[in-house]
Amino acid sequence: GGGGGGGGGWAHAASAGICRLVFPPSSAAAAASGPFAAEAGGTAEGRAEADARAEAEAAVAQLRAAVAALPAALSAAGRSLSEVLYVRLYVSDLAHYRALNVAYASLMRSTPAARACVQLPLHEAAAGARVALEVLAAAPPKRLLRVCSLSEWAPRMIGPYCQLTAAAGVGNVAGQLGLVPTTMALVEGGALAQARLALRHSEAVLSGLGLGTRRPLSLIAYVVRESDVVQVHAACHAWLWRRCGGGGAP
Repeated sequence: GGGGGGGGGWAHAASAGICRLVFPPSSAAAAASGPFAAEAGGTAEGRAEADARAEAEAAVAQLRAAVAALPAALSAAGRSLSEVLYVRLYVSDLAHYRALNVAYASLMRSTPAARACVQLPLHEAAAGARVALEVLAAAPPKRLLRVCSLSEWAPRMIGPYCQLTAAAGVGNVAGQLGLVPTTMALVEGGALAQARLALRHSEAVLSGLGLGTRRPLSLIAYVVRESDVVQVHAACHAWLWRRCGGGGAP
């Protein structure tokens, strides 16, 4: 692999035809977010609502700044916006998810990609950071799969993204939750049951494009509580062991 600089705070590295770009929390914090301080006065409830709106607006502004700089960064890496396969959207507060989703949809409308949206303590990396992005891109052709309606097969999309993209011989599965596909409600049984169901969904969407799970390259699991790590890790390990025949797991 190799490394290099991108535009507007983006950094990139390339390996085996796949380009990885990162817009880190430090760049997000430095992005022109505008004066989003809430006005003083009014009731405590009103001030809290104003503060929440200001935080959401600042997060959206950082997302817009990152996406505005993305085409130049992709071009510097020899790729284009239409070749984006996967976006990891890291946010400081999932309470901003709806506002960020609307902005993301308007900014990435012509760039269908798989996506994961994860809440992380970005302020620990850079004060004022509310958004960070990680983008994977590869040369065409790009295949994609969308699940747009309720079914017994896999959960429908809950945002402007694809469930699966594939290029360069690699499938990229969007972030999966332990949702019952027919109801879009979390499965009962806690983190272990959710992890097992999310893995089943991943396998289902891969099969939708005729892709298998015998040679996985990466499996990333995000947990809310540290106390759930052991059982979620066990579920992932068991799934990989079965799918890889006891070897070749990432």
